[in-house]
Amino acid sequence: MCGIAGILNLNGKPVDLKILANMTAIIKHRGPDGNGIMLFDPKFSEGQNGIIEYKDQILKLEGTEDNHSNYNVGLAHARLSIIDLSERGHQPMCNRDESLGIVYNGEIYNYLEIKAELVSKGYEFKSKTDTEVILYAYQEWGVDCLTRFNGMWAFAIWNRREKRLFCARDRFGVKPFYYYLDEHTFVFASEIKQILECKEYERNPNEPLIYDYLVMGFEDHTRETFFKNIYQLKGGEYAILDLNKRTFEKKRYYDLNGINKLVCKESDYYLRFRELFTDSVKLRLRSDVPVGSCLSGGLDSSAVVSIIATLWKEKERVLFNTFTACWDDKKIDERKYSEAIVESSGFSGNFIYPSSEDLTEDLASLLWHQEEPFGSLSIFAQWSVMKAAQKKGIKVLLDGQGGDEVFCGYERYYAYYLSALLKQFMLREFINEFIKGVENSKLKLSGMILYYIYFNCVHVRALRHHIKSYRILNPNFFMNYDILVRLKNGFKEANDLSELQRNEIQGVQLSHLLKYADRNSMAFSIETRLPFLDYRLVEFALSIPMGLLIHDGWTKNIVREGLKRIIPDEIRRRKDKIGFEVPQDLFIKHILENYFNDINENSLISTYFNKKWLLKDIKTISRKNPIIWKTLCLDLWFKVFFENAYNNFNQ
Repeated sequence: MCGIAGILNLNGKPVDLKILANMTAIIKHRGPDGNGIMLFDPKFSEGQNGIIEYKDQILKLEGTEDNHSNYNVGLAHARLSIIDLSERGHQPMCNRDESLGIVYNGEIYNYLEIKAELVSKGYEFKSKTDTEVILYAYQEWGVDCLTRFNGMWAFAIWNRREKRLFCARDRFGVKPFYYYLDEHTFVFASEIKQILECKEYERNPNEPLIYDYLVMGFEDHTRETFFKNIYQLKGGEYAILDLNKRTFEKKRYYDLNGINKLVCKESDYYLRFRELFTDSVKLRLRSDVPVGSCLSGGLDSSAVVSIIATLWKEKERVLFNTFTACWDDKKIDERKYSEAIVESSGFSGNFIYPSSEDLTEDLASLLWHQEEPFGSLSIFAQWSVMKAAQKKGIKVLLDGQGGDEVFCGYERYYAYYLSALLKQFMLREFINEFIKGVENSKLKLSGMILYYIYFNCVHVRALRHHIKSYRILNPNFFMNYDILVRLKNGFKEANDLSELQRNEIQGVQLSHLLKYADRNSMAFSIETRLPFLDYRLVEFALSIPMGLLIHDGWTKNIVREGLKRIIPDEIRRRKDKIGFEVPQDLFIKHILENYFNDINENSLISTYFNKKWLLKDIKTISRKNPIIWKTLCLDLWFKVFFENAYNNFNQ
């Protein structure tokens, strides 16, 4: 787990070494254990080296500028050592004949199995890293190597012979890959702020995405970012930049279409889930540094921790740490459930109590790390957990992220399931699931009806967003966009539960949650691993009949039934799903007291908001209204990234 960067000058000009060094230094939180830069001369011929390398000296580059006049390709890396902690794991890394060079961020969990296959083909390895496995897998199988990897990754491989840069992101976009491209330069990075260091990039806000964020609450739903002309590879995509042809092509190598439903006994589905999930967790425990787990008290994180308990010997359990965010508000506090898992597993529980004062102190730094506005303060709970884990000396944390999207855990899934039953004229099943859904969830009868209407009618959603926004936003900004078009572009309609699963996993829902997790964990030099996003498990989930994903009103039925006698029943049969809740109204009150005067002085914010509303009503409107936080967040984002009011968060 690391941070990567690269510059390829299409016009043949040498790479600006100081800029590449700055791009690496600014993400030292992602890689505190070492750094390196490698420059390549694309005009080299066989028998010549054509490589200049700098190791762990990116801030001491005086006097080197004249030594690389022909080197217009540069790769850079900041290292967080997880597998093979020795110098042999240093990046950028080349293969044996130096025809390929790589920078890589992530973990290939099945690297030992792939390595064994490559050894049988005659490849020799100098390290014990998964980085070297990727290099030789690409050398052996080319682009097809991606289909063999089980893990998370963002990497770039410079092919010196073919003068091609091959860039790839993992199937679901767990690890980030951003880029900027113009007629002269291609720049890529793990974080947007690295690209902002480049003099070629002119910093401007991307207003259509600001609209989507303020009106619809969408984030990370397209290749675009909140910074104009900075893009990302989406999960399941790769790109090839060909220096000879001067072309840049993106291609999707993975999607979830075409997965057939399995036909087998009901009990076999539960058994297969347990086998796959256990193996997924087991693979993600591979590490040369201490491993722990997030534990919210919900079903997904409890499942992860409970499976680990079955894999670890009793004497090892006291060495394993779990981390839980706790609140004084009993409506959102899940401490008792986390305590039940800690007790049943025999692990060491760490309970963290984030406060309003902590949030105010960390807020600007949190946004600097997140880089783009975010929809609520719920991610502060995750931020606080990561901070506590770092203090405990933990470098790897497993987490339950993805369980809701993969196995249909949100209440809105009822709406799509019920609609599918009606379309198939399954009236008896419709009535049963409607009644049982009310009984086995926190939704009341009225809530179930409203969910059904709202999530089955895009026009109702568009009208609701319009009513909520028209008075609050600046009319000149608000009327520039067609709300129905933006809504349909951001959120694909689903005809059934399987299509919804695919959309949620590869579309608007999961992507922004993965971004939160990556930024929050890497801010504290921690690698998060997500067992629910093992591609084998995801494909299996899409092969399960609808009636077993939601059954007798229970969401995530497969997880609940598959982990009988492994998870305590008080958690396995929970109805009161909470999620990443925080005392948002209390936090907002505290933030307003500290930041309101800053908002008044911000000329940029009036471009998007009705200034009269902003000055008159923001303190009186319900603090639970999401627009209050979005106003504050957007204002702070401008200050951090466009007014340079806050800096030096990279400690």
